[in-house]
Amino acid sequence: MSVDIATEIECTIANVCRRFGLTARAVRHYEHQGLVHPHRDGQNRRRFGRDACDRLQLIARLRQAGLGLREIRALLEVDDPPGEQRVWMIVEAITARLARLDAESAQARTLLSELQVARFEREQLADLVQGDACRLGRSDELLELFDDQQLHLAASETH
Repeated sequence: MSVDIATEIECTIANVCRRFGLTARAVRHYEHQGLVHPHRDGQNRRRFGRDACDRLQLIARLRQAGLGLREIRALLEVDDPPGEQRVWMIVEAITARLARLDAESAQARTLLSELQVARFEREQLADLVQGDACRLGRSDELLELFDDQQLHLAASETH
C-alpha cells in the first residue's frame, strides 16, 4: 500500500527523491541554494512538509523542462497567493526555453548539412584521385597527395 506524499505531514529525503525522480544530492543542493527549506527532526534528519514537497515537485518539473536554477529561483520568489502571476511567468520561461531550443536546433541542422556536403565532396575527390592513380599507374604518389589534401581539409574545417 503506497501513501500519497501530498497527504503525508512530513516526508523523508528518500520519499521525495522517489516521488519526484530526484537524487538526494540534488535535494541537498536545492536546500543549500535556499530553494527549499526542510526542517530537522530530533535526530537531525531532513523532514519535508507539504509546502517543501510542492516546491520540490515544481523544481523537478522545471528542471525537466530545461530551466536553470537562476530562472527557477526567480519563479519561486514570486509571492502571489493565488499563484496566477507565477503560472504566467512559468509559461513565459518555458516559451523562451523552447525558442532557444528551436534556434539551437536550426544551427545544428545547418552544421549537419554543411558537414554532409563536405563529406560528399571529399568522397568525390577520393574517387577521382583513385581513378587517376589507377589509370596513371602511380597510385602510391597520388594517394599520398590525396591524404595530404584530406589533412589540409580537416584542419581548415576545425578553424
